[in-house]
Amino acid sequence: MVNFLIGCTGSVAAIRLDEIIASICKNFMNPQIKIILTKSAQYFVHYRNNKFLYFTDEDEWSTWKKRGDPILHINLREWADIFLISPLDCNTLAKISHGLCDNLLV
Repeated sequence: MVNFLIGCTGSVAAIRLDEIIASICKNFMNPQIKIILTKSAQYFVHYRNNKFLYFTDEDEWSTWKKRGDPILHINLREWADIFLISPLDCNTLAKISHGLCDNLLV
């Protein structure tokens, strides 16, 4: 079993998220999948499959209340065996290349 964390950004190609997931399920035996949607990706991903967990920036802040509480981005990092960002829009690529960390994905 492989734990996949998929980061989906605001590219129009985000409408193909289901195809990406289908390809992973076809090529890996019983993969566990969690998905991070950026704010702009949410404009393209309207249907959410109940088999997978979806996370957004709001989840990062709503789950943390006080010191010692679990921190979502750390929990996701520890859980994932593979982190795939697809599609990767230019905005997120620029953030990564300049070390900007202003959302759950980066």
